[in-house]
Amino acid sequence: MGKTISIALATYNGARFLSKQLDSLYSQTRIPDEIVVSDDGSIDGTLDILEDYHRRYGLIYSVNPGPHGVNHNFYRAISLCTMDYIAICDQDDIWLPEKNETSYRKLLEIDDGLPCAVSSLCNHIDAEGNIIRTLPRGNNTDDYAATLLEQDRSQGCSLMFNKPLWEYVSNKILIDHRVDSIYDAVISYTAAIVGTKYNLGDRLMLYRHHENNVIAKMNVSKSYMQRILNREYYYLPYNRFRKYEVFYDICKSDIKNPRIDSFLKRVIKIGKSNHLRGFAEILKMPELSFIKKVTVILFTCGMDFIKLFLRKQTNS
Repeated sequence: MGKTISIALATYNGARFLSKQLDSLYSQTRIPDEIVVSDDGSIDGTLDILEDYHRRYGLIYSVNPGPHGVNHNFYRAISLCTMDYIAICDQDDIWLPEKNETSYRKLLEIDDGLPCAVSSLCNHIDAEGNIIRTLPRGNNTDDYAATLLEQDRSQGCSLMFNKPLWEYVSNKILIDHRVDSIYDAVISYTAAIVGTKYNLGDRLMLYRHHENNVIAKMNVSKSYMQRILNREYYYLPYNRFRKYEVFYDICKSDIKNPRIDSFLKRVIKIGKSNHLRGFAEILKMPELSFIKKVTVILFTCGMDFIKLFLRKQTNS
């Protein structure tokens, strides 16, 4: 039995690229049943474009005089959606024609009525639409560790998820004041912890980089020096581990998979431990290959050595 699809689009002063994105949405091989836009108080030509697409295609948009910020705007867009499945969309990217259908077919396949989500990967374009980074196809996986340990498996504009996941997030996660993660992380982590998160290896969209791209700026890769000074485990998202403690505390009674329960307890320990104790927990993690474990430990020790050297240089 088929399901209906909403696209949740958040806009803010996006007139420069918005029409190209909307054209790509209305050119999908599986046209969405509704496109819902939450605008955060745009003062450029964004609202004129939205009104034009409303008249031509029936696009639904609502203005929330702001700005209130990225999280608020996306959550608001999602809350206005009325269909079975919800796909998140940025205002400045371009969706390849099969993106909606590919995600929809996989979500329909894994949807058992519990919270579930599908994500995909992307290639990268500049402000003029020129390809600046083309990457090989990734692996398909529903391994929870791929979502919880890898950055590119939780990109918001790649997500499609079912209503039970959104209801869980809105009724249980977002009401807890301790949750401070960005919207796509909240949705992806919740799916991986209490339901199913499937990671498609397909690159189904063109992710645009430009001077006003808020999320791109937030996700700029840290330099090696920053990682050293922040005491991070190389190749492991150490900065997430303390956040997982909050998610675990909220969701622990709903975790069905004992491996996920054990994994979260372990990464929480790592987040609270010194490196020696942290390494002991890393060595016990079945989610990491032997090579990955060795790499993490060697590079982390190397960073510690550099940090000590820098401190000596500073104090001398």
